[in-house]
Amino acid sequence: EKAVEGLITLFNDNMMEVQAEAVKAMASMGKCVIPQLLTGLKDKRWRVREQAAKTLGELRDPQAVPGLNLVCRDRDGAVKSAAAEALGKIGDPKAIPTLIKLFKDTSKIVRETAGTALMYIGKESVDALLESLKDPHFVVRCHAVRALGGMTTDYQMGRVWVREARVVDALIDMVKDPDRAVREDATIALGNIGDARAVDALMEAMKDGTVKRHAIASLGMIGDPRAYPPVLDALKGKGIHQEGKPTPGCIISEDLLIKEAAATALGHFRHPKVIPDLVLLLKDLVLRDYAANSLVLIGDAAIEPLVWFLHDPDLSKVQQESERVLAFATTRMTAGGALKKTVLDTLDKLGWKPTEGLSKETREIEYTDTSNVLGEGGEGRFGKSGDFAMPAKPPKIER
Repeated sequence: EKAVEGLITLFNDNMMEVQAEAVKAMASMGKCVIPQLLTGLKDKRWRVREQAAKTLGELRDPQAVPGLNLVCRDRDGAVKSAAAEALGKIGDPKAIPTLIKLFKDTSKIVRETAGTALMYIGKESVDALLESLKDPHFVVRCHAVRALGGMTTDYQMGRVWVREARVVDALIDMVKDPDRAVREDATIALGNIGDARAVDALMEAMKDGTVKRHAIASLGMIGDPRAYPPVLDALKGKGIHQEGKPTPGCIISEDLLIKEAAATALGHFRHPKVIPDLVLLLKDLVLRDYAANSLVLIGDAAIEPLVWFLHDPDLSKVQQESERVLAFATTRMTAGGALKKTVLDTLDKLGWKPTEGLSKETREIEYTDTSNVLGEGGEGRFGKSGDFAMPAKPPKIER
């Protein structure tokens, strides 16, 4: 008992490492410490309550569920999050109503943890999550959508745990939700699940300016050939009339985000017809990496066009001064050298080996003489233009 009391005291230590070791040591004692841990859930110190909940999660004993359900009403967000995570690890369906209620919590971390816990509980959560899609509060609908789509965060990541037809149909309906955030999450969730039945709805969603880039990304994740033409059109900036406003507060061009999504999605179709467009996209300094990754996904069919591209006499030409500046700032190369290096790196990932002559050319793509990166312009108030121009003489000041 003294050892247990000592470990509970360490739950309140200021150092997270100490707390974690105390949890590990307590959990190693087994289920005999559950009564003390349940008592710890009522401790006046929030760290003790939090670490007690975490330890109960490690023990994974259903007898802790009633106590953890109560702690989900704790005044401290960290304690509620720990309790929700523990309930997910235990996996008892009796925790589902409590976790659904946490979707209305003021803390985003608590809400996301509750959604993840429901995913871990499994298919027993589906009915409650589908019912939550009807909730009048958009935040509840958002987190229900994320949980059904296996989204553990705001981003397009997570794990797919349910592919039932009724879930796909429900998420398709949510793509038409009046709230922008719900539509975004539903669009991403459908991509995560990867069911081809969602393709028509996602192509229709491309008309919605608020979710267009997410719809494109999801169509790429599904990879159905029906979606190839509209996604290619999106890369070229044409083809679909866009309604609605783009993402509010976005400091990056929405058109650029759409093209990034399209360049990424096209690789997942693995369609040889898209290779010329992706190869030409390598000339775009911003979209280059997305195009290169997609070419790698397409595979061997991209090798010959890339080799041909290396010998293109217009390869090193750039159309904008900003590209030359940015190329040197990011790679210390000329724009042409940086482009060639990207092409060669892409070919290397595809397993292609250069010939002897080309190998020598490859070795020559190294750091560039800074004096040749930017040409000098005319004389201005501050001297000749160009990053490496000589500074102008200071102006004479009349007294």
